Amino acid sequence: MRPIVVGVDPEEPTSAAVDWAIGEAKLRKRPLSLVLACGIPAAPQHEYPIGMNLPLKWAEEVVAKTAEYVRAQAPQVQVDSQVEPGTPGQVLVAASAGAEVVVVGRQGLGRVESARLGSTSAQIAAHARCPVVVVSDKTDPHVDRPVVVGVDGSQANSAAIEYAFQAAQLRKVPLIAIYAWELNLSEKAILMWMGQENFDNLCRDQERVVHEAMAGCSQNYPDVEVDHVVSRQPPLARLETEARSAGLLVVGSRGRGGFARSVLGSVSQGLLYRVHECPVVIARDVE
Repeated sequence: MRPIVVGVDPEEPTSAAVDWAIGEAKLRKRPLSLVLACGIPAAPQHEYPIGMNLPLKWAEEVVAKTAEYVRAQAPQVQVDSQVEPGTPGQVLVAASAGAEVVVVGRQGLGRVESARLGSTSAQIAAHARCPVVVVSDKTDPHVDRPVVVGVDGSQANSAAIEYAFQAAQLRKVPLIAIYAWELNLSEKAILMWMGQENFDNLCRDQERVVHEAMAGCSQNYPDVEVDHVVSRQPPLARLETEARSAGLLVVGSRGRGGFARSVLGSVSQGLLYRVHECPVVIARDVE
């Protein structure tokens, strides 16, 4: 069985990300794999502060204590732990190849690592071979709240939609599909010149996009209640608002541009930094 992989932060080994991963392992009936990156073994110890080159023995003690914590919280969950050489981004991207999902904290896995390489969580989300769940330390575990998915109508969005349906079914909660789009100034000028009728037609086209994007999975998950929402708002702002009352926010990793501004790509990275209330899932089609 493909495990739930969670990155262990040496500065906070029993973090909100670990707690969320425990719940997900129980929900999906999957084993849990704790992974801690011990840095760059070839580098002199004194040149790298904590988070970049951990003493191996200490790293093993940290991850072993985290495993004990997991067993105490969820004795029914099979858990294993491993310490791997490399940066957190490198190690967790490698682990993603055999994982069901990878779970990381929003602040990255060690503040020094985040400062040197940018957001570790964003790096993992951009390159992982499976969905990545980013959990803030302020996340409330509201499993009874709806799952929200950002829709853009592109083929690249299908993995996010599939994940969102599956998550909603497992949690027995509604699914809210958000298609947010806005026009830039030049596009608004073109539509004003084209007239109101053409603008109304464009709006109807956007309605069709979200319904067509969800149609296939709706047939596969008939028990999931789906609410389709088309919003003429900036995608980042609308999804950030929806996250405040969601149990899970799911987006893809890239979009298509055009009249319908993508809710993916740069927006997904913006959500990683701005959403605290619920976990953010980046689920992309992997070639």
